[in-house]
Amino acid sequence: MTVESASSHPDSLIGWPYQLRELLSSQYANRLIGGFSFAHRERATVNPLTISRIVVRQDASGRYCLNDLHRAAVARGKATRSQRPGSFMKRPETVALIAAMKKRCTAQCIEPVLTVRGGSQAEQGTFVSKTLVIAYAMWIDADFHLDVIEAFDSMHTASLGLWQQLQTAIAQEIESKVRASFGSHLMNERKKEKQPLLNRIFQLESEIQPSLPLH
Repeated sequence: MTVESASSHPDSLIGWPYQLRELLSSQYANRLIGGFSFAHRERATVNPLTISRIVVRQDASGRYCLNDLHRAAVARGKATRSQRPGSFMKRPETVALIAAMKKRCTAQCIEPVLTVRGGSQAEQGTFVSKTLVIAYAMWIDADFHLDVIEAFDSMHTASLGLWQQLQTAIAQEIESKVRASFGSHLMNERKKEKQPLLNRIFQLESEIQPSLPLH
């Protein structure tokens, strides 16, 4: 992610109202959100996956910790010691699923599984993609499987709310620039509202993507 200062945004890109829709859906909106794509990475969000009041950790690439998921299943009375992540990862069905996922993976994909044994306790565990989280939950219990799907839905809904707020803020910023092109009195109004609008955009960016490294 690249964070730009308020002064680096190209006012010259905005000249006439007809450009509003084009810019919202393309380059300018992309630059404001750092070109981040939710389709390729499942980054940690401000609304973490939570099941039975247990927060499921995510690593830097957005994979979910199966050890935390197992703890949540045990808390619900749905899992036993024999259903730990290690047992799940050794199943022929799991091995086949991982192989199929790797076949379909593009250059933007992350590895579906990462096991961390060293480092701090908070960093240790078996971290997997969302697909494997759902497969693990299904293996444990049908009811727990539904719990996990609903938890993902709730997380997505909360994140979508922030995303929509960000898009609204971007639209307001572009509209402000468009208005300023029609006269000096509107330019003065633009000067007053520019910084608060940019601050709001940057705030929402950080809430949606708190763990993205800066480049």
